Amino acid sequence: MRHLRAPRAAILACMIVTVLLLAGCATAHVDEHPAVAALTNLLELRRAGSADAEAYAPFFSNSALATELADSVGEERAPAVPPWDSMDVSSETSQGVEVLVVWSADAAFPNWAEATRFLMHAEGDRWIIDDALDSTADVPAPSDTVDH
Repeated sequence: MRHLRAPRAAILACMIVTVLLLAGCATAHVDEHPAVAALTNLLELRRAGSADAEAYAPFFSNSALATELADSVGEERAPAVPPWDSMDVSSETSQGVEVLVVWSADAAFPNWAEATRFLMHAEGDRWIIDDALDSTADVPAPSDTVDH
């Protein structure tokens, strides 16, 4: 019986590791486009009030844009963008993708666009932001029908 304890322990350990790995994979956004993941990271930096130009640098071809974003953060380190409701790839071509961000209404950002379209392209394993355009007109109107 003593010789069976070691294999049982090894099998149990493998089962625990497998369950933990599966649980981690279940919570990951497996279908999330890498451009959306990159933009999420950038917007989270902006929400956190980061003034670190090096943190912004991977998202731009031009380091001056990263410096400009870092310099635009005030001393109070308040969020530089409102929270968002959704972020999805709205168009994809061989040149890149367009990611549409629909912003949440926020009293701290009264004149903020309802949506912004980010034009992005891949550079190696990074997604670079080329432009950001007000895309409020692209947000679908709420449905008039309500199920009760």
